[in-house]
Formats: sequence, C-alpha cells, structure tokens
Amino acid sequence: MGRSTDPVGASITEAIGSLVDDESIETESPLDTIHRPDVTTKPRVAVVYHFLPNYRQGVFDALANNPDWDVTFITGHSRPGQEGVPEAENLDPIEVENRWLGGRFLWQQGLLPALRSNDYDAVIFLGNWMWATNWLSALRLRQQNKAVLHWTHGWIEEEPGLQGMIRRRFYKLADKLLLYGHRAADIGASYGWDPEDLVVIGNSLPLPEADGPVNPWPGDQFADPSLPLAVWIARLIPEKKPEMVIDAVALAEQRGHPVNMVFIGGGDESGALARQAEQKAPGRVAFVGPIHDDNELASIFAAGSVTVVPDYAGLTVPHSLIHGIPVVANDDPTANGPDYEYLYPETNGSVFPRGDLERFTDEMIRWAYSEEMSDERRAAIVEQARIDASPELGAERILAATRDVLTSRGYTFD
Repeated sequence: MGRSTDPVGASITEAIGSLVDDESIETESPLDTIHRPDVTTKPRVAVVYHFLPNYRQGVFDALANNPDWDVTFITGHSRPGQEGVPEAENLDPIEVENRWLGGRFLWQQGLLPALRSNDYDAVIFLGNWMWATNWLSALRLRQQNKAVLHWTHGWIEEEPGLQGMIRRRFYKLADKLLLYGHRAADIGASYGWDPEDLVVIGNSLPLPEADGPVNPWPGDQFADPSLPLAVWIARLIPEKKPEMVIDAVALAEQRGHPVNMVFIGGGDESGALARQAEQKAPGRVAFVGPIHDDNELASIFAAGSVTVVPDYAGLTVPHSLIHGIPVVANDDPTANGPDYEYLYPETNGSVFPRGDLERFTDEMIRWAYSEEMSDERRAAIVEQARIDASPELGAERILAATRDVLTSRGYTFD
C-alpha cells in the first residue's frame, strides 16, 4: 500500500508517530510470506483487547473452551478511567504493554511480534480506530491473506466529518464487523457495507449463579426500608445523569409515592451526589460502591422493583433484566448503548422522553408501585434476558463469522 497523503492518512500517521518510535517500527517489520491455511489442525484465532474485563468473562470462556477452535487472548492491563474494573481470570493470555496517549490513543508494545511469531489464521481486534497497533496489525494481516474481524460497538448514529471518515476506513480493514446491536448494522449498511459482513453478536454478561436461596437486601441505610426500591447499577459519571435520579426520588416524595434508591457503582461524582441526596432526599438514597459478587448483587436485585438510568443505558440493561428487574431508560437510541435493544417497552421496562424529569419520575413510580410484577413475569424477563445476553450465543456468532471468512480464504473445516 502506498503512503497516504490525504488529511485522513496524515491524522493517522500523526497519531501513530506520537505513540511509537523508529526503533519499534524497525523491530516489528511485516512478514514477506503469504499465509496458507493448514487444514490438518484446528483454526488458530487471536483475540486482541486492551484488557480483559470481568464482565466479558462468560463470552471469553465460551470462546476459549470451544473444542473446535484454538483461541488465544492477547492483552494489556486496564486503561485510564477503568482501573477499578476487575479483569477476567483463567485465560492465560499473551501479555503486551499498553502505552496510552491522552487516555485515548493506544500503542500496544509487543502486539506486532506476538502476531508475527504465532501463525494465527484469524485475528479479532476490539475495534477501536484510535489504537495505532490495530491499524498496523490489520494492514499486515490482510497483506498476508489472514482473516481480520473487528469486535466493536460500531455506530450509534451517522458520523459525518473527518472522524467518521477515519472510523469507516479503519472498519474497512476488517473482513467482517462483529457488532453489538442492529442499529449499528443498519447504519453500516447505509454506508455501503454488505449486510453479510455486519454480524450482530449482541452484548453479553456472565449469567449470575447465586449460591443457594437469595435473601433480599434489608436496606438498613434507609429511614424506611419497607418502601419500594429503585436500583442504579453503573459508574457514577456525568454522562449518565445520576443527579436526575436523585431529583426524581425527591419529586416522587413530593407526589406522595416515596421510593428508596440504591446506587451500585463507583465514580468521581459520588461525593457530589451524596451531598445532593442529603439535601433533596434525606434518608432515601444509599451508595454501596462497586459490587462484583453475584450473591451480593442478587440480594439487592431481589429487593428491587425497578432499575433506572436517565442517559446512556448500556450494560445496565442486561445486568438488571437477568435478575428479573424492569428498566426505565430514555427513548433516544442515539443516547444509549446497543444493550438498549434488549429493552422491550411495556414488557420488561419502559422509556421516557429524554431529559423530561416529570415523565422519568412517572415511569419510576409506575414500576416501583406496580402490582403486575408477579413471579411469573419476572421469570419471563429473566428467560428473555438470558437469550439476549447469552455469552454462549455471542461466542457462537463470533466463531460462525470467523468460520465464514476463513472458508472464503480456502480453509477447510471437518
């Protein structure tokens, strides 16, 4: 490939140049050989991540334990802003060094040699266009006739301008995109992608397995623990508008339908939110920090009536639904993650006009005081969520897409 001289190529080159020196480029030169699949062995696949978060443990395990594939993970550790997220276990990854620039651009030192020294048939990248080694690795793999797939959110909405152009160029380096949601696939098709190359794999969580019967969380922190309980499970960041939840709790109190509110998650906003809660909803709000233990989470959800997230609902949605708790989120698909597609209004939750505190409070009260949430309805919510967020189904879709690409390359499967 020739060196790009257009603005897109210049931007990419500048970002890469900020992350890697000449010595690194020289010692990580591409192979001259063209890959030829060995049909006598299991297909060898590398999955490249910046770090392996524990909320992907289920799909990682399903990939690693598939007897028909040889799957290896290549990863660094954590990233700025995610230091508190536990890492997945028992995957024996090849480790590389993450070098961050400004918390967004990434060079993974050691990735290129790891890919060069192992004869992988396919490589699946976490598809972030800001990570320079993703670009270089994908380019070299394509030159070697190896399969490249990007595991990515894709698009939430159409993306004009230079950044959108760069993203589309990066995505074009992949044979297929492994997308979390159908909205991203529809937008990709509108940009000219073959729908067959836009594979919706969904998003998944490890399905909780509590040890024995679950005792509902007592909620001793509240002035009146007997009130209906609303749940927040997400990081406490401004983008998700947690302050709007406290305003809704205060408004519900004024309307004569008081609720208790528990925030599960950490973040820089916790101090300000605690002060807001003390001023506007004293005795009604509890902050319990991040919880990763299945039994503790199951106990809180067993006491809960509804989960609320005013903006950018993501993993909050399946996290709640797999415990049988309905979700209230805004109605703007561009202001939510792909997991929003698991919310079926009036079946397992409801939506409200984005930014409308009155309507948001309406929906929170409606589910908190609902007399329709029978054990059977909760069980139905759980059953559907275990399908939508199934790690095993997600892994099957990932490997089926990889199989399709390898087959097109001439790889023969038994």
